[in-house]
Amino acid sequence: MASQSRRKVERLAAKFAKAQAARDAALHELQEGLREADATGEFTRKELIALSGLARQTVFDALKPKS
Repeated sequence: MASQSRRKVERLAAKFAKAQAARDAALHELQEGLREADATGEFTRKELIALSGLARQTVFDALKPKS
C-alpha cells in the first residue's frame, strides 16, 4: 500500500514540475514579448502594465488543474 501511495505522490510531483516548467516558459515568453512591445513605443507604460497583468493571469488560469 505504501508503495502505491509513493508512486502516486511521485506522479503528482512530476505533473507539478511539468506544470511549473510550462508556466515558467510561458512567463519568459511573455516578458520577451512585453520588452519587444516596449521597445516599439507603441504602448504606454500603463498599457504595458495592464497587458502584463492580464497575460499573467491568463497564463496562471490556463495552467490551473482541471477538476
